[in-house]
Amino acid sequence: MSIHLENAAVFVTVYDRQIHFKSCIESLLANPQANDTVVYISSDGPKDDISRERVDNIRNFIKTIRGSKKVVLCAPNENTGGEIRFETLKRLKDNHKFYIITEDDNIFSPYSLAFFNDAFRIYQDDPSIFYVCGYIPPGLVLPPGQTLLLPYPNGWGLGFWRDKGDLLDLDYVKLAKSFLNNKIATKKANKMIPHLIPLSIEAAQGELPAGDVAATHYTLLNNLNCIYPSQTLVVNRGYDGSGLHCGPNNTIQTQLLANIPILVLKGIEIRLSIKEIAKFERFMSGTLSVFRNKVLISRYRTRNNLLLNILYSVVLDGFRLLKRSVNIFGNKDSHP
Repeated sequence: MSIHLENAAVFVTVYDRQIHFKSCIESLLANPQANDTVVYISSDGPKDDISRERVDNIRNFIKTIRGSKKVVLCAPNENTGGEIRFETLKRLKDNHKFYIITEDDNIFSPYSLAFFNDAFRIYQDDPSIFYVCGYIPPGLVLPPGQTLLLPYPNGWGLGFWRDKGDLLDLDYVKLAKSFLNNKIATKKANKMIPHLIPLSIEAAQGELPAGDVAATHYTLLNNLNCIYPSQTLVVNRGYDGSGLHCGPNNTIQTQLLANIPILVLKGIEIRLSIKEIAKFERFMSGTLSVFRNKVLISRYRTRNNLLLNILYSVVLDGFRLLKRSVNIFGNKDSHP
């Protein structure tokens, strides 16, 4: 088994969004290090005749890709329900020590691959750093060109060390249950990243097999950190109504990429307090979500008590009514 140490591989998942996928690939190829980067692509088979033409168009475009070291395509004839992603990842892991996973609707800065590769090499022997992340949400202003430590990952452009473990090694449901029953971890998450709580409940019920959610559970439960750029090197362009799990959001859809390189040096990372993290994460989640999440967690932990579940459900219905009322009056902080 040969291991490519030169640069991290990039793994792109795609189904039938040709425009998004083409933009993602072109942004990766605009990186100076693209020539030394192997790109893996999982292209799932069509579900029906409607998507067949779009899937065929994507696969025809893949044949034209030039500018990377190599393109490895995994493209089954039949739809696998997403299983082809895991098969592709297993194949990638046999040949690469570092790798970046992205969906087709992410756009990468020309400085992103350099950042990821520098971080992989510099932190590979540091057990406290578990993931490398390229995306920073809007709302946080930091000195340019530096690195940042946060105690949770973001899945829009997520980097892995094979030897530290990855999404294939995690039991998503078990992790979610452990997280929700850990008062310290849930309290910390509800302050920093309140949007995680409802996703965690879905994951614990086996309804959301999301790798980024499982990765966040793992880092919070094990007190690990992730390395980020101080300005985002990845933006998501799937908030145009085309995605399965996200509606239109102009703030995210129009977010700008960093236009300067990131200096990766160990020991000089920006470190934020929980209060500072919460300040910019509330920009995305809203303050009402913190109170709603406390009720959601309590309902989950007492799910076998019928009377308490009824009570908590009534309270949650009140939050929904409040959210609708706030939205009517145009309050930005309207994400309970």
